[in-house]
Amino acid sequence: MSIIGGILLGAAHSIDYFASQETLSGKGIVFLAHIVLVFAFFGIHAAQADKNRVLGTLGLILGVIGSMIVTAIIFVEMASVTGVQTKQVLTASLNGPIQSYGPLLFVLGMILVSLSILRNKVLSYWGAALLLVGTVIFALGTIAGSGELLITMIGSIFKGIGFIVLGYQIGLTATHQQDNSASLN
Repeated sequence: MSIIGGILLGAAHSIDYFASQETLSGKGIVFLAHIVLVFAFFGIHAAQADKNRVLGTLGLILGVIGSMIVTAIIFVEMASVTGVQTKQVLTASLNGPIQSYGPLLFVLGMILVSLSILRNKVLSYWGAALLLVGTVIFALGTIAGSGELLITMIGSIFKGIGFIVLGYQIGLTATHQQDNSASLN
């Protein structure tokens, strides 16, 4: 799932950047990416097994909750891209904190998961480093003004490659473990 999530993240924000605006296809792919990333977080957590401790587990929890909230926000944004008036939904008193804290939880989860991977040395250093750098770059995009689409695309590509590297490694490890258990039988 990490590989699929990584491809979707990079593709979605690239579509928006090259279209010079947010598009329904870009939003739809980001929507799918965040759904897939929920499973990627669990896969990364499982791959590190007992080495996760508080840092990895907290990263999993924050990342999953944040990703689910971001998915809900993107769902509303998809409607707004098509011309539906969503301003009342996005500015409702309950939704303000959700819209602020959901993406923040996702970013914090990504940072904690990345740090957990770097600390535990079970999964790829480069995969974790790309996740961390991509997350920071992506977050900087929110304050980049007119450069937001470019910065978020660059951050998403870094994060996407990080997820791809980690997913590939998890897949290789699982295949290797299956081969070893088959040779024992």
